[in-house]
Amino acid sequence: MHAPASPTRPHNVLAWVSLGLALSFVVLGPIGSIPAIVCGHLARGQIRRTGDQGGAAALTGLILGYVFTGIAVLGIAAYVAFVAFVVVSESAIG
Repeated sequence: MHAPASPTRPHNVLAWVSLGLALSFVVLGPIGSIPAIVCGHLARGQIRRTGDQGGAAALTGLILGYVFTGIAVLGIAAYVAFVAFVVVSESAIG
């Protein structure tokens, strides 16, 4: 006789959406990483309430979303600082 299969909890879809959006940073930049943060927080809340699987995917999406958003913000700040430096240098010369 076979033992009855143990019931498995469903996977939380938002957790996987969060991870996918975080990884889409490569193509979309912060347009993908910011929604990854939102979906990750929503997924973790749902997982706590329902006991669904996908906690690791939600946490990974959150971490990558925050890291990639930070990288984008630092990149934009560096670009603005560079442009400001060039403008100031040009006005000092001419």
